[in-house]
Amino acid sequence: MKRLIRIFVIALVSIAMMVPPVEAQSRTTGNRNERSHSTQNSRPNNSGRPSNSSGRPGNNNNGHRPGNNGGSNGHRPGNNNPGRPGNNNNGHRPGNNGGNNGHRPGNNNPGRPGNNNNGHRPGNNGHNPGRPGHGGYNPGRPHRPSGDYRPNRPHRPTVIVPPHRPHRPPMRPWSRPVPPPSWRPRPAAPVIASILGITFGTAINMSLDYLINRGYTIDGYGNDAVYLRDVNEMSYYWPDATLYYGAGGLARSEFLYSTSYPDPIRYNSLYTRFNRTYGPPINIVRTGGVLSATWFAPNRGYVTIDYRSQYSLGGELRYFTTLTFGL
Repeated sequence: MKRLIRIFVIALVSIAMMVPPVEAQSRTTGNRNERSHSTQNSRPNNSGRPSNSSGRPGNNNNGHRPGNNGGSNGHRPGNNNPGRPGNNNNGHRPGNNGGNNGHRPGNNNPGRPGNNNNGHRPGNNGHNPGRPGHGGYNPGRPHRPSGDYRPNRPHRPTVIVPPHRPHRPPMRPWSRPVPPPSWRPRPAAPVIASILGITFGTAINMSLDYLINRGYTIDGYGNDAVYLRDVNEMSYYWPDATLYYGAGGLARSEFLYSTSYPDPIRYNSLYTRFNRTYGPPINIVRTGGVLSATWFAPNRGYVTIDYRSQYSLGGELRYFTTLTFGL
């Protein structure tokens, strides 16, 4: 009897120990069902993330962004390849439609936009790689014609007759002085190679360019002379000056100063200066109211001063001092 009671007690204890796990399991199962039911009511589709298997909402692929529809893995929305959005190509910029790889939009070759050529600028149509639309020639710049004529510059007439200068002397014969055979240059004397900054032998057209660019007043010119006005030379003012040209270019220069009364002061001053620089003159004249002297430089360039009275082009007796440089 005691044995039966013992067995019965053991059975009750065993049943009591088995009831709580079953109840707990029932509660757990109920909670899961309630949670699943609540989730299904609040989120659409499956018990995982709604409408997506481990992906983002609205995407039926695994780990893809929404709207990608499983076309590729890890791509941006609306793009079926790893390019930018709205582009159906691989790594191309938008609007390129896969025509080329890595090119700019609207360009079928690696040139600039809108150009169907390779590496050419727009509008060049496959010609030389010059500026646009010109095939190698620079646009916006006037074409320079062949020859010595310069564009955008008025054509220079061949001859401009100088105005009448009543105080100028009439033209008189002239010949180049020649040193005597016994002449020897003074040591360390300067050469005479240019005048007014123009080298002897320079052509007349180049001389005119030089004089105009430096603001000299040009009265006129011809094939063998350029007439100037109001020139400074040897620290003196000369109202008239003339540059003479030959077959070899600039050959000599002449500076004129005149008064209505005898005035040899300028002649005497210049004589002293040249005598100090080049030594005694090789030719000297002092007769009949005429004073003249000539010196030579080591390169056979020469300088002459002359003072005399004579009638001017206006018919007036005047006293002229003339300074001449030549080579």
